[in-house]
Amino acid sequence: MDRPLNAARRSGYAGPVQVAAAVECPFCGQHFELSVDTSVASQVWVTDCEVCCRPFEVRVECEPGTVLSLEIAAS
Repeated sequence: MDRPLNAARRSGYAGPVQVAAAVECPFCGQHFELSVDTSVASQVWVTDCEVCCRPFEVRVECEPGTVLSLEIAAS
């Protein structure tokens, strides 16, 4: 059975699509890592700080295997 290929494989990129990105909470300043799926070119999501539990918005631009830009903002 044929399976559809994800965007990273269609482009010829064979490396990992999940990469770790270092961020800093805009509220408490705690540093931690987020896992980013780089097979999706443009992403926006809300996540909670691992320490103070306050939500913040994450905006990411990617190419397969690479985070091109990452911005965080208080939500």
